[in-house]
Amino acid sequence: MRAILLSAVLAALCACRGDGGTSIAGASLLTPFDYLATGLDGVRRFHGDGAAGARDPDRRLDEVASTSSAAVVRVEVRRYSGAGRPSRTLATGVVLDGGRTTATAGHALSNAQDADRVRVRPSGRTEDMDVAVTEVRFERLSIDSVDLGFAELATPVDVPVVEIGVPEVGALLVGLSFPEGIGVTDSGSLQHARPDGAPLQPIPVIVEVLSVEPLRLGLVAGSMPLRGASGSPFFDRDGRCVGILSSVEATYANDESSSFSIAASPLRSRPAPDAR
Repeated sequence: MRAILLSAVLAALCACRGDGGTSIAGASLLTPFDYLATGLDGVRRFHGDGAAGARDPDRRLDEVASTSSAAVVRVEVRRYSGAGRPSRTLATGVVLDGGRTTATAGHALSNAQDADRVRVRPSGRTEDMDVAVTEVRFERLSIDSVDLGFAELATPVDVPVVEIGVPEVGALLVGLSFPEGIGVTDSGSLQHARPDGAPLQPIPVIVEVLSVEPLRLGLVAGSMPLRGASGSPFFDRDGRCVGILSSVEATYANDESSSFSIAASPLRSRPAPDAR
């Protein structure tokens, strides 16, 4: 995510208030924790509001988020360059192929060959798992731009089977991610994922499909994606994964207003398992 875009989005939310009218942030800029808490508030209000509930009467998106979250992983790419602390890239991914493959954003793995270690941490667990990058497809400048990366887990992980779906314009989707490496504890609080930390679940957002080719999504409830949300899977109401988050894009209508959309790569573009 571009830092300037993130700053603009955060600044626009500085006056946001949570339930009960309590100010989320008194400073001039929200922290990532405040920002994500505001987003979680929006998701909860979406499901609790009668008007919004009419669009989702059977709470299918809630059920999908609960059942699909086990297949979502936090991705970490570490690099060591001489003395000092290592640099790291955080992203999100989803486990496919019966627990053998992690799919994420291609740009998160584009320089993985220069990394000392690529690891994933499945939702609800406290241990990291090593993976080996098998394919990266990162091309945003072509007509058929795609931003997908795949990594093989050293040991298959037992997660629910994730089916691949085809997005439809106007459909509501739920996205699950670990933005900034942050997840949700069983008690509902936000926390960074640490080696000795509590097992965390991904943070949800609700989006609407604006277009299919290219795949563009509009935020309905939740916070706009932060760094580390790249690679987040989006699931339809039947629990099928229809795309992977690539970036957030701004469209400027004039000098004073702009709108944002989430760019994603359809997973139907992925190679067949036996083609890796």
